[in-house]
Amino acid sequence: MAVLKHSEVISAIPSQFEKAKASGALLFYPSTVHRSEEHGVNFEISTCPALQKKPTLPAPDFVKQDKPDPFAPPYVSDLHVGELKDQLDGDEYVILLNKFSVIPGHFLMVTKDFVPQDTPLTPSDLTQAYLLIRAARKSSSPVFAFYNCGKDSGASQPHKHVQLIPTREDEADEDEEEEGGRRPPIEALASRLTLEDEKKIFALPLPYVHLVHKLDLPKSTVSGLKPLAEQPLEQLSQKLTSAFISLLDEAFQSVRRYHASDPTDSTSITSTSYNVLLTSEHMHLIPRRRELTQDVLHPVHEEGKAEEKDEAYTPQQLSVNALGFAGMLLAKSDAEMRAIQAKGVVELLTQVGVPKVEAVAEEEGPLAS
Repeated sequence: MAVLKHSEVISAIPSQFEKAKASGALLFYPSTVHRSEEHGVNFEISTCPALQKKPTLPAPDFVKQDKPDPFAPPYVSDLHVGELKDQLDGDEYVILLNKFSVIPGHFLMVTKDFVPQDTPLTPSDLTQAYLLIRAARKSSSPVFAFYNCGKDSGASQPHKHVQLIPTREDEADEDEEEEGGRRPPIEALASRLTLEDEKKIFALPLPYVHLVHKLDLPKSTVSGLKPLAEQPLEQLSQKLTSAFISLLDEAFQSVRRYHASDPTDSTSITSTSYNVLLTSEHMHLIPRRRELTQDVLHPVHEEGKAEEKDEAYTPQQLSVNALGFAGMLLAKSDAEMRAIQAKGVVELLTQVGVPKVEAVAEEEGPLAS
């Protein structure tokens, strides 16, 4: 298949999604969105009972072994959108629809050759993901990208892949709409903060470490109104890479500060698990301690009282990936959704993220980069 332009990928997704759904190659799980406002974030909790029937995948082994790789050829034709090639480094990617979709148009940018999912994003990874975001913005069908890195990040496959999903079309987003369109819930908080220096990393005012770098890019680069020549493409790649390295360095420092403040925590200080969010305006990085929440979530009545029995919901820990830190969580039943609300989204994210130590919590806003 020929290498596609980024705009061609974006324009192909809707019809390819419908085709794959109709053929059965793709399984779509409709959901109901509930809102829960905490710490200035209008979190989305999507309830999707059909996910109770989804096959449970084994924990990914990030070292390639003789196991089936769903991201390797031969590809399922209805899931295969096309291929991309980085103009600067020549790295190649395959665009695949997500086989198990809760949000229509959810797709993956997969390295053509096997690369472990616990490796950092490369300049090519960042540039190609951003160019897809840029193309989607131009077509008025905005998307954002996310990456789950490492064993505690919520990653489900060991083959390196960046995921992209459309932002929801929801009436609640109308007040947040601006040039660039709808945004994931956490982006609204990042955009509201007043920064003394927009070129420095800043921390969101949350009890866990959530670092953000505002992307200082020319308006023409962000808008997607003009194709990028080789020199602007190099500048884009350099800026994205610099932002990512700065965020990663600050995240590791935050992890070290946390472990120094709480040496009893049994999670590994050497863990390289983290989540990345990428929008047209910001890059976010959130270090992780664990994939599953410490607390087991028990079903809760709407009145807030524990239910005696709920056959549709088994009390369990909640698995969180990058979407949770984007402000978008997934529940398999109304009982689990109410349990998440009762415990508190921010509390659950703190359990799987890295809590801020007191000294860091006092320094919200810009950090040295």
